[in-house]
Amino acid sequence: MLKIILVHPLSSLVGWNANNATLEANLPSLGLCYIAGMCDDKKIKIEMMDARNYCDKYDFLFELQLKQPDIIAFHCQTINFEFVKEMAQLAKERIKKEIKICVGGIHPTLKPDDFDFADYTFCGEGEKTFADKVWETNGEKIIQCERVGNLDNIPHPKREIYKYYKLMITQVKVPFLENPTVDIITARGCPHTCRFCYPAEEILFGKIRRRSENNVIEEIKELYKKYNFKGLFIHDDTFTFNLRWIENFCDEVMKLDFKFKFLCQGTVKNIIGPYYKEVLQKMKQVGLEGMIIGFESGSQRILDFLRKEVTVEENIEVARILKELGIKIWANYMLGIPTEEKEDIDKTIEMIKKISPEHHSPAFYTPHIGSELYDYCQRNDLILLKNYDEHHRCPDTPKIKGIDYSYINKKLRGVN
Repeated sequence: MLKIILVHPLSSLVGWNANNATLEANLPSLGLCYIAGMCDDKKIKIEMMDARNYCDKYDFLFELQLKQPDIIAFHCQTINFEFVKEMAQLAKERIKKEIKICVGGIHPTLKPDDFDFADYTFCGEGEKTFADKVWETNGEKIIQCERVGNLDNIPHPKREIYKYYKLMITQVKVPFLENPTVDIITARGCPHTCRFCYPAEEILFGKIRRRSENNVIEEIKELYKKYNFKGLFIHDDTFTFNLRWIENFCDEVMKLDFKFKFLCQGTVKNIIGPYYKEVLQKMKQVGLEGMIIGFESGSQRILDFLRKEVTVEENIEVARILKELGIKIWANYMLGIPTEEKEDIDKTIEMIKKISPEHHSPAFYTPHIGSELYDYCQRNDLILLKNYDEHHRCPDTPKIKGIDYSYINKKLRGVN
C-alpha cells in the first residue's frame, strides 16, 4: 500500500517552531482535514506533517527520511509557495527521487504552470478527486478536480490528523473567543464580486454553496463531544448571505444542551438589508460574540473602484447596529489601494475612528493572483512585490507603486 503524507506548509508569516498563539501558527488547514476525512472514508491511510512543529528544515527532512513516503501532498497558498518548492525539491534529492509530489490549493488552481517541480497539480476542490486519483492519474500532470456538488455528501474534516490539535485549540488567540476554540466552514465561495478578490475564489469554488443547517449542527455536536470547546470560529468568507438559513441555524443552536460563543464574517451589503437587525438579535441570543466586517475604505470613490456595492454611510450604520446589539466588531480595512490619494486615506481613518472597532485589522492592499485588481496592477506596471513570500496582507511591506506608505503608517499610528 502506498504511504501518503499530507503537509501543512510554512509561510512567510509563520516559520519553523511556531510556538506562539497567532491564528496562523495554530489553526489547522480545514482543506487538508477534509481531504483526510475523504481518504479515511475510502480506507486510504494517510499521515500529516505540520511543518510548524519542526525546528528547521533538517528536522523536517529527517522525519521524512524515517517515514519514507511514496507520495507527499502539499497544500499551497501563494505565501506557502517558496517553502513548498524547496521542500519538494529536497525530498526528491535527499529522500528518494521516486517520491511523487502533489500540490493543491488556491495557488496551484490559479497558476498551475508554477509547479513544474511537482508530479501532480490538483486544480480546484481536491477532496473527491485526490482520494480517487492519488492511486492512478493516467499520466496527467495537471488534474482538474471534480467539484463537490452537495457539501453534505462529504465526510466532516478529520482534525485529529493534526498530532497536536488538542493543544492548538487551547493556545490559539482568536479575538473575542475563549479557548478551547475550534473552527468550521459552513459554505464555500462568495456571492460578491469585489475586484481585489474576484474571480479567483469563483475559479476555485464556483458559485457559492452551503451545507444544510443539520449537517453543520451535527459537526458542532461532534466537536463539542471531542473537545468541549467554548469558542467557535466560523471561517466562511461570508456567513451572512442567506437570512433563512441563518434563522434556521439559530433555531437549531437553541436546541443544543450546551452553550458556546462564536465569531463569523459578515458583509455590510447583507446586513444593511431589511429585517437583518432582528436576525442579528437572534444570532446574538445564541452566542454571536463578534463579527468580522470588511469595511475596506472610507472613501466612496475607492469603494466604487473596488466594486463593494455599499456606501460609507452604510458602513457606519452597520457598525452602529452591531454596537447597539452588543456585537463586537473586527474591522478589516485596506490602505494603499490603486489610485488612492491622501484624501482617501484620511477618509478611511476618519471612518474607522467613527466605527471604533474592538479589533483593528488594517492591511496594505496586496495584488492577489487571479483577481481583477491583480491584472490591473500588472497592466499598469504597479507591482513592487519581488517574490511570493511578500504576497501577504500585512501592513509592513510596500506592495504597489504610487502609494505614500510613510503617510499611511503615520495615519495608522493614530488609530490602532
